[in-house]
Amino acid sequence: MSKFTKHHPVILFPGIAGSRLKTRKEGKQDAHPLWFNSIVLAGMSESSSNDASAQEVDDFTFPASSIVESDKTEADLQGIGVTPSKTWQEHMKLQADGITPKKEANGGEKFNREVEGLEGIKNVSYPLLGLKPDEKSDYYQALVDKLKANGYQENVDLIGHPYDWRVAPGGLERRYQTFTNLKTKIEELYTNSQLPIVLIAHSMGNRVVQYFLKWIETNASEGWVDKYIERYIAISPPWIGAPQAIYRLSDSPIVLPTGKSQVALKGMKDVLQSFSSIPWLLPLQDQYFNTESFGYYKDGEFYEQDLSRYRAITMQETLVKVDAQNTTLKYQTDFYQNDPLITDQTAKKIGSELIKCPAVNKLDVIYSTGFETPVGAYYEYKGLEENKVLTIATNLGGKNAVPYPHRDDLTIKKGIILETPATKQQIEVEVADRAKLQNSGDSVVPYGSLTYFKKWQKEEPNRHIVGHEFSAQPTSDGVQYPSVNHNAIVAHPDVITKIIKLLSESNA
Repeated sequence: MSKFTKHHPVILFPGIAGSRLKTRKEGKQDAHPLWFNSIVLAGMSESSSNDASAQEVDDFTFPASSIVESDKTEADLQGIGVTPSKTWQEHMKLQADGITPKKEANGGEKFNREVEGLEGIKNVSYPLLGLKPDEKSDYYQALVDKLKANGYQENVDLIGHPYDWRVAPGGLERRYQTFTNLKTKIEELYTNSQLPIVLIAHSMGNRVVQYFLKWIETNASEGWVDKYIERYIAISPPWIGAPQAIYRLSDSPIVLPTGKSQVALKGMKDVLQSFSSIPWLLPLQDQYFNTESFGYYKDGEFYEQDLSRYRAITMQETLVKVDAQNTTLKYQTDFYQNDPLITDQTAKKIGSELIKCPAVNKLDVIYSTGFETPVGAYYEYKGLEENKVLTIATNLGGKNAVPYPHRDDLTIKKGIILETPATKQQIEVEVADRAKLQNSGDSVVPYGSLTYFKKWQKEEPNRHIVGHEFSAQPTSDGVQYPSVNHNAIVAHPDVITKIIKLLSESNA
């Protein structure tokens, strides 16, 4: 492909855990990598026999068992992982306001924050001593390289937009002036190029873009979007949320993306519950997730494989049982229910503004399908009476996956309910062309959430709202993309080619 002769500037938005974070050590003045540095995390592991807080990071090697390929789901990884030390966890936590890091630096500069620009998102890891990061930690690197090969210039017409992914949208504006600064940057790019901007977001980065576009309606003149935004390319968007955000708040092991790979972590309940961003990802409605409930609870002693004895519990009940009343539930009210840019203040149905189509002229949705994807979980209490904690019932479907009751197209693996390529999708039945009723999501976001844009297509047939699907299952012409799931999709060469093609349409 020839280089573009003119460039609509591009801004890249990462997903959750897709921005590098930096902090200060106790008594130190220099910036120190916090997320993600595999050596630092390993050195701070509880499993280490050394006192990590007193050691230099170069003394440690990361346990390979905790770095896993992105094609593994959390159901596959239950029981695997490393428990970061209390020191590392304290630096990752937010204070009770859900905005300010617990380890706030003294003085004017807020140093427990994201690494700025493209350096904060091309690779999630931190290259020590000038070394190139591990290829597994590449995130937007491959796309950046391809864009530069087509004539884009880093930090001129190709901009990275990291953000503190621990913080709710209202908190991002209060602490960092995120949306005010983004508006200014877009206007500067437009002034320099005399061309409107293309926004490209991955995963939760789409929530950032959605919020920004709503924020613009209140804080900019009418017609601002038409003037300054050329196109919005949404990759792996959780349009109506992801059920796995619920069980990540329990005491169960979780995985977080680190570019092309994932890191499996234990003991993260208190850390994740301190993040006011988590409610941003909670499911907004249930009809397109195919399950009767997002959670089931083992109440009492009985044969654990007897699914009829598990009681269905609501998302709110689950959050109470994981002791999130003063964290996630409070944040849900303060930052989401009470924010008019997220929730219509008349109806008060949380997220009612989030499920509306973004107000841009051109919306392209890039997503992958055909992977086992979480849509709910079974829970049980573990531990002594005085220290009981709610965890995923990993023995349920632990050795052999079991079918979900009354649905032979869903399965239960290690306590997590999964949709599969055989799952009948309600959104296809109701609003789509019914060409392929059976399908599944991208291993993180369920199919009904990824493809919610099909409702917008039906509601606004004359508007440019186009989906671009990359399936792990063979298509009618035999094409399949097995390594293009939620975390890997940004770096997949065929996806990058699609993005370049979309940009060339705008740049022609």
